[in-house]
Amino acid sequence: MTKQGGGGWGRLAVGTIALLLLAPGSLGLVSLSLAALLLVAGLRRPREYAVAAIAGALGVTAVAWPATNPLASAMDAYTVIVAVAFTSGALVAPARVLRQAGRATVTGIGAVALLGLVVRGTAFWSELHWSVVRQVSSALRLMVLVRPDSYHMFEAAVRVLGRAYPLLVILQTLAGLGLAWHWHTRFAFAPLEAPFGASGEPRPGEPAGGENRAPFVVPAHRSMVRSTIP
Repeated sequence: MTKQGGGGWGRLAVGTIALLLLAPGSLGLVSLSLAALLLVAGLRRPREYAVAAIAGALGVTAVAWPATNPLASAMDAYTVIVAVAFTSGALVAPARVLRQAGRATVTGIGAVALLGLVVRGTAFWSELHWSVVRQVSSALRLMVLVRPDSYHMFEAAVRVLGRAYPLLVILQTLAGLGLAWHWHTRFAFAPLEAPFGASGEPRPGEPAGGENRAPFVVPAHRSMVRSTIP
């Protein structure tokens, strides 16, 4: 695969910072997904080991942090399931990034809904709704403190954002998985989207086009999986 120019690093960094500022809870999803993608692609160079270790540590810390409410517990489970589904899909059923992210998002929503019903029963939905309303209310109270004249909009804003919360989670998930994928293509020696049998970037002293490169050895677990794909 041909690496992009240096400007791409800047766009990725800005996009990642923007997502984490708007949705701090995305840290676990981006980190876990990046670490999983690098592991599946195969760790070969010191920087890949370092990035995978740091991303994995951040992701595990984010989801293992004690949950204070049902929403936090559900989001932790959702993060792990989505990261696993996204990485598995990229390995066994590769598709465009948005499609892969969409499949993982649907899988995460369905799995968490089923898990919640099994663990908490029908009370899961009311507990989840209460947690969403409480979190939205807490965030909007900060706005009221800054702009006291906006208090008359408080209740309406809570209702609207409470109903829109699932959509915001979906958009946050798609953005986070997209960022994790593109970071993985930056750091991996042979990214998952690269054609098998070609290395991810030219080695020192070799032409950029890849002429006269030594054959790239596909890890056994990846070649076996890919051989089952039509």
